[in-house]
Amino acid sequence: GYDFTLYRETAGSDNVIAQIVFVKANSPATTAGLKRGDVITHINSERLTVNNYQALLAKLGESHTITYQAYDYTQQNFSAATTLTLV
Repeated sequence: GYDFTLYRETAGSDNVIAQIVFVKANSPATTAGLKRGDVITHINSERLTVNNYQALLAKLGESHTITYQAYDYTQQNFSAATTLTLV
C-alpha cells in the first residue's frame, strides 16, 4: 500500500496527479519499487482528472494498474512513464 496527496497537474489544468508521500513496508507497492515523490497520472489506463479522480481512486482497493513517473532525487526530475499492476 501507499499514501498520496492529490494536486492539479498545473494551474488551470483539469488533470490531477497523485504524489506518493509514503510507501508501506512489505507491501506490493514496495515490491513494485514505488517510492516517496513518485507521481501517479493514470489508474486502469484512465487519466486522473477533476471529473473522475474519486471514481478511479475507489478502485485502488482491488487489483489495478497505475501509470507513474518515478522521481529521481539525484537528477531532480521525473523518469519516463511506467505502467505496473498492483494486486
